[in-house]
Amino acid sequence: MQTRAAVLRQSPGEWEIHTVELDPPKAHEVLVRLVASGLCHSDDHFATGDIPPGHLPFCGGHEGAGVVEAVGPGVTAVAVGDHIVTSFMPSCGRCRWCASGLQTLCDNGKALATGQPLEIAALYQKRIQGSICGMMNPHADVPRLLTLWQTGQLKLEELITRTYPLDEINQGYADMRAGLNLRGVLRLGEPPAVAGSGVRAVEVHA
Repeated sequence: MQTRAAVLRQSPGEWEIHTVELDPPKAHEVLVRLVASGLCHSDDHFATGDIPPGHLPFCGGHEGAGVVEAVGPGVTAVAVGDHIVTSFMPSCGRCRWCASGLQTLCDNGKALATGQPLEIAALYQKRIQGSICGMMNPHADVPRLLTLWQTGQLKLEELITRTYPLDEINQGYADMRAGLNLRGVLRLGEPPAVAGSGVRAVEVHA
């Protein structure tokens, strides 16, 4: 299938929007139609050259929300139609660290920068900024935050500074650097598009 992607061809450099071919999900992989993705400083560090990408070209966009469109052989944790979130730091939800609420120390997460598929997306964790030390337990906190939002007690929409279409990703980052955009969101339309791709994610096992 084809999808639109924000691609970094050099670092430092700017994001370029391209139509790319995306393979169907293979064993333990999941095809996700992303609906929105955050403008994250981590991706901006790749663009500015502060953090050299592990490989080029590089597809950005790791913090997003979407819907599972297809699953590959062996996938058991999610099904077509499930709503998921993606994260910069993969966590399997099953290893000793994840089981103790320390997802940032996930045994599988260490493969993030090695070029393995884990760097594309993970299905079990979304970073929630609620304290100076970051997240606590996403498996419990994300559902609780969603309940607060559904009951009108958490005004998520009011926290968004500005939304951008994918084609304006560079403007979004320029606004962020200028202090004009604190919490920017990319709204992704049809056909499936992400700040990175129409994303082929990996079901992570401990």
